[in-house]
Amino acid sequence: MRSCNLTDSSIQTLVTALKDNTSLKSLDLYGNQITGEGVHHFTMLIESASGLEYIGLAKNHLGKWSDVKDWLENIGKFPMTLEEVEEYRQKEKERELAIQKNQKVNYNIKKG
Repeated sequence: MRSCNLTDSSIQTLVTALKDNTSLKSLDLYGNQITGEGVHHFTMLIESASGLEYIGLAKNHLGKWSDVKDWLENIGKFPMTLEEVEEYRQKEKERELAIQKNQKVNYNIKKG
């Protein structure tokens, strides 16, 4: 959606339409008319679109750091119970072990 003349109200509509999309990975909004106000609409999208990894906002009208500071500083911050934290950490350990195992297998394949 690069250079489509999207405005803050367009972003609100777009976010509403995409909020339940779990397969969206990247949203490139380069060169539109988005301001700090429009950026705040992304909060709902980030919270609900679990697969979203990238939002490109270059060449918009974000103005000054204060327009987006609060929003950016809170990305990834949400309250978790102690049980959720422990479950998250366990999954991280499992992922790390899987990565180490794959690295050893790849090394042995190349070596052998």
